[in-house]
Amino acid sequence: RIIYVKEIEEIMKRYINIKIHYLPSQLDAEPEKERERGRTLFGISRDKIHFEKDGYDLKTQCSEGEKRLFLFYFYIAFAEMMKKRGKYPLILFDDPFSILDYTLVKDFLKKWDGQIIITSLRNIDLNPCNIIEL
Repeated sequence: RIIYVKEIEEIMKRYINIKIHYLPSQLDAEPEKERERGRTLFGISRDKIHFEKDGYDLKTQCSEGEKRLFLFYFYIAFAEMMKKRGKYPLILFDDPFSILDYTLVKDFLKKWDGQIIITSLRNIDLNPCNIIEL
């Protein structure tokens, strides 16, 4: 997990100033304490990942627009990471233009060589991409 988080962070740094902190849970949890509390005290479900953009806590100190932009780049980074491993993910964007800048999304779509499905109420001008309008 640490390797994947660092790899995603490096890919995302090409687009935005981001820092990802991976905080694994305790590895020395005691089974008696777990039974007493009725839940696990360590493991992947208890790990934490903290995101910073431009030195600010993404969760509490960034705007909704910055959070959406981060999420867009996070998906892109994850897709690029999978592509490096010979897996070509299918990307689905549900009306990205309602929350992201049209030019930003359009530029990404022109560069990406995998398959992308986009739903949108807006006309998308992406020549020479194959577009099916319903």
